[in-house]
Amino acid sequence: MTKERFHEPPSLQGPPSLDDPQSFDEPQSFDEPQFLDELRRAFDTVHSDSAELFGGLSQEAFFRRPADGVWSPAENVIHLVKSVKAVAAALKLPKLLLKVRFGTSRRGSRTYREVRADYHERLASGGVATGPYVPSHLEPADNEEAVRVRARALTGWQAAGQELVRGLESWGEDALDKVRLPHPLLGKLTVREMLYFTHFHDLHHIETVRRQISEVSPGA
Repeated sequence: MTKERFHEPPSLQGPPSLDDPQSFDEPQSFDEPQFLDELRRAFDTVHSDSAELFGGLSQEAFFRRPADGVWSPAENVIHLVKSVKAVAAALKLPKLLLKVRFGTSRRGSRTYREVRADYHERLASGGVATGPYVPSHLEPADNEEAVRVRARALTGWQAAGQELVRGLESWGEDALDKVRLPHPLLGKLTVREMLYFTHFHDLHHIETVRRQISEVSPGA
């Protein structure tokens, strides 16, 4: 595999999001991690940078929905926790069990860009988040409840990132390209492809929150 850096003009940033009715937000330039060490560093960076972003929001901004049907920053965080924890939990399972349940890949893994393009195509065809990955509507009754919910969400997000990186410790490059995991929209992916998805999915939601903040407070 040859490492690439992804650059995409704003006009080509993709179809509507799987998760809400807004455009598919992403940074306009970001590294595409491919190998284990790169993936570990990428997830560490995602979680440290986003912790600063999420933690810097006021209580009101954290729970504010920009429009009906659009997730608040808090709901984006909860969605990320659910998604990342599911992948982290799968990484801890015995590889033999995963092979028995989901089979092995004979073709190896697609590139980061190919997985991302497939995801965008599914979104354009009407793919939506469903079931356990959709966050409940968060509207705390008072400030005390808001403090508790926010602390739980942010702690959960950091814990999910740590679990994901720890889960990679027992994996080698070959296994990433052979063992498969199920994705509710993309079907069976190799573990490497699932990690690609998890990375750009994280970036999407973080950038969504960043955009929401800038729209409320231009220049932020």
